[in-house]
Parts: sequence; C-alpha cells; structure tokens
Amino acid sequence: MRRSKPGLSMDQHRALAADLRTMEDRLTQIVADIERAYPIGSPVQARTKGLLRKVSRLRWALSYEVTHDHPGEKGVHEMYDRRDGT
Repeated sequence: MRRSKPGLSMDQHRALAADLRTMEDRLTQIVADIERAYPIGSPVQARTKGLLRKVSRLRWALSYEVTHDHPGEKGVHEMYDRRDGT
C-alpha cells in the first residue's frame, strides 16, 4: 500500500522509542503491583495485562515502520527493542 503521509523522522522515532520503553517499564511495575493486590482473573488485572500487550504491539508496529522509512540508518532494526532485548 502506498503511503500518503511522510512517516516519522529518525529523531522522532528515537524519542518515541525511548518514551515507549519508559512507559512499558512503568506499566510493568503497575501490573506487578495490581497482581499482588487483586486475585487472578479479576477485571482490573485482565485490563492491566491488556495495556502491556498493546504497548508491546505498538513497539512491534513502529519497529516495522522505522525499518521501512529509514532502511539505511545504523541501529534502525533494534531501535524499538527493549533494553533487555525483547
């Protein structure tokens, strides 16, 4: 599919990747707190897990886009990876 919009610049991708890592780290802490406070299968616990999945899927989608937008940039393939390599 041909794009009609320019996509993000490398600087924008770098900033967004850092923000998403920070957000995901914080959400992981929140989920752990909720898991300790509420029973397995509770509505609040299920919804917090959904948040983490959505952030992870967004990282994956943006990883694809940055590779497509800036294929020759050094480090582009790992930009949206988490610090732990996931």
